[in-house]
Amino acid sequence: MVLSGHTLTLGRKQSTIFLDELVLSGDYLPPRLLYRENELTRLLDSLSESLSGEKKLVALFGLSGVGKSTLAKAACRLFSIGLRRNRLNNGFVHISCYSARTVNALFSQILKFLSPYSTTKGLPTEQIVKSVDSKAIEQNLSFTVVLDDFHALKSDVASDFFAHFTTGKVRLRPFNFVVISHEKNITLHKKRLKLELIECAPYTAEQVAQIIADRVERAFNKGVVPQEVVERVTKLGKEGDIRFKLELLRRAGRIAEQKKADSLTLEHIEEALANMVDSHILEHLPTLEEHELLLLYSICRSIRSSKQGFAIIGEVEREYAEVCSRLSIQPRKHTQVWEYLQKLKKLEIVLTRISGKGQRGKTTIISLNGASLDSTITEVIKEIRRRGLSRSERSNTS
Repeated sequence: MVLSGHTLTLGRKQSTIFLDELVLSGDYLPPRLLYRENELTRLLDSLSESLSGEKKLVALFGLSGVGKSTLAKAACRLFSIGLRRNRLNNGFVHISCYSARTVNALFSQILKFLSPYSTTKGLPTEQIVKSVDSKAIEQNLSFTVVLDDFHALKSDVASDFFAHFTTGKVRLRPFNFVVISHEKNITLHKKRLKLELIECAPYTAEQVAQIIADRVERAFNKGVVPQEVVERVTKLGKEGDIRFKLELLRRAGRIAEQKKADSLTLEHIEEALANMVDSHILEHLPTLEEHELLLLYSICRSIRSSKQGFAIIGEVEREYAEVCSRLSIQPRKHTQVWEYLQKLKKLEIVLTRISGKGQRGKTTIISLNGASLDSTITEVIKEIRRRGLSRSERSNTS
């Protein structure tokens, strides 16, 4: 299936590096979804079933950077185009659950989609829900709600949100839900929505190489990116994380432009890599609880002190206690710290393993999940300062 696209030029001086930099952004929809054709067909079929009145929720799940969001946007756009050709009024709203973490915030986003100039600040949830219902009926509009990063929502918030649709508080028909998550387990409200799971499996090394080559051809001027650079980028970061690799290419291209280079080199890639933090880490930082953030900071400091690329749990807990002491915050007990660590692991920010040969006894070894240590520390410090946790800590965070 093919999506038609348009290149928009905003009066910027013609680049010697980029043909279309937007091709490397997360908002870009390629003309073809390479190696996701089967998933696209399944998702379109599921969306179509709502036309018969079936209440359905489709869950796309898989690791970060494997194209789940792009797949959802492509399917929703194709679905809307198909309905409009049949003179049915349809649209879709794409919501990040990192920015909308309450029922009130979720319905506020939907209302802004239906009525862009509506103001919801300070309004109770039920009033916003009524406005959503009346606007949708007034416009004779059915729509698909896409909840991205669904794992960021608490289960009671998700259940309450879905209940507004399944219990008749929102009367419009038909409607669809697509949720995007790292996790396969989705809890439904009283089983009133039929659930379909679609897995976005990690790309193989060969598929990653083909996707990167395709984007390079569309994003850069001809001959600017040598094959050795493409091969290097393909191998960097987590194997199937396309988003990370595309962002790395975009940053390296910017560096090449700033240096007035005629082509992208391995040196540009390495310079960009030194300042890269996985996009999902940046997304998660504002959502971490205070002690989760302080534990991540302690992990980073412990890894840097060890000079081995990892730290053991005992060292991390001692560092965490010291950080809390400097901040005049009561540190949590071991059991809670362990729960925070599991949360960071679940969010794919850190990796853990049990120690093996060469180390006395068994202990948990912690490392960052492929991100640059220095860049991660910098971003964590920014978040600590943004929250104003302590003035005294500012002199100790370097």
